[in-house]
Amino acid sequence: MYVDAMQPALVDEVVDRETGQTSSALDLLPADLRQLVRDDNLKLLQEIELYDREQTRLARLATETADCVVSSVCEAPHAKAAVAGQEGGGGGNQLIKVNLPMEHAQLSLVATRLIINKVLSDNANSKNLDIEKALNEAAKIEMHRLEDLSKNQSSYVDNRLLHLMVYMSQNGLQRVQGVTQRVMLEQFTPKCLSSEPHTAEFRKMALRLLGKCPLAEADKKLYSEIHCDYSLFRKTVTCFMHGVEFFHKEKYVESLSYLAQAFTMNQALAAKGLRRGMDQQLIAYYRRQCILSLNNAAARQFESESPRRAALVLQQLDDLLIPCLVQLNTSELSDDDLAAAEHIRNKWCNFLGQDMDPEKQETLQHFLSKLLDPPSSEVRLRSAVLQQLRVQVNTELAKQFSDCMKLVEESGFLERAGVGRS
Repeated sequence: MYVDAMQPALVDEVVDRETGQTSSALDLLPADLRQLVRDDNLKLLQEIELYDREQTRLARLATETADCVVSSVCEAPHAKAAVAGQEGGGGGNQLIKVNLPMEHAQLSLVATRLIINKVLSDNANSKNLDIEKALNEAAKIEMHRLEDLSKNQSSYVDNRLLHLMVYMSQNGLQRVQGVTQRVMLEQFTPKCLSSEPHTAEFRKMALRLLGKCPLAEADKKLYSEIHCDYSLFRKTVTCFMHGVEFFHKEKYVESLSYLAQAFTMNQALAAKGLRRGMDQQLIAYYRRQCILSLNNAAARQFESESPRRAALVLQQLDDLLIPCLVQLNTSELSDDDLAAAEHIRNKWCNFLGQDMDPEKQETLQHFLSKLLDPPSSEVRLRSAVLQQLRVQVNTELAKQFSDCMKLVEESGFLERAGVGRS
């Protein structure tokens, strides 16, 4: 046990009854023991200093481990697509700066701890455990588990949500050895693994190996792209789930904000490959049904409400529906999108022959001018849904998506959307 004599609060005081003087318990020790305590105190301070230096070095290494893109700057696709996100009053393209490798490593924290514990248990009789060898063994076990996940798809679960390596495998990206090795080692580098001595050793070794094996120049772009795409895929799934939830609660304004955002982000992913994102037809079907439902509800409100309330209804459609109509008008997924756009235009044109308040009539004509001649260029959807998304633990997101897909199938939307699931 160490006693720090330089901190009086940690040393009990003893009062001499005859003289009334106080002295520390340390002063009452024999000279040889007193020197031993002082030597131990000095040793402890040196160890603390060395520990702090090492932790500072490891923290710096953790932030530099990806050479090129540990702090990954991904330009959000929604900033340039037909329906774009807009924060506050700001315009223009937006940059989202996040530490994606560390974020994705955190997602597998539970599995990482279990694997480390298994390896340590298997080597319990080993007196001098080779940490590098143990780490390689843990990585090998994890790779086998992820390969099985990649091959096994159920009707409701998308295993890509369980791990970045599954996403890579299903997109044929695991063949690049340098990138695969780095992603696997990153799984063992979250800072919280330093809280326990046995996991801290694995983290330290993983960081050391990452420092020794920098990515080849040719692999850096792919590495960055994989992390950005996986992050975007998870945001797309989260937006879709929120959109479906609100749709079935008949909250069409909230639903369309999420579904339109999901469609735009997924469009950017689908352009790179079918398994980069979700099934685009399913998102498009829900978006189309939500647009029609919102339009019908707005038409009923416009007909029955006062001129002032009717103007607010049309303003809401101007903010939300018009940008989505641009997507429908340019849709190549289904003729149903074009038919839906035509149905919406006809519904509002039919109001022209009806008797109504002059103020209402003026508001309607202003709205029709935008509806019948929507801009063909970029239109911004006034939505801040991405600001509301939180990073979810992978098992939580996978389970929520599973529940969402059960609702989609039970409601008959999966079949109506014409989605074939493997």
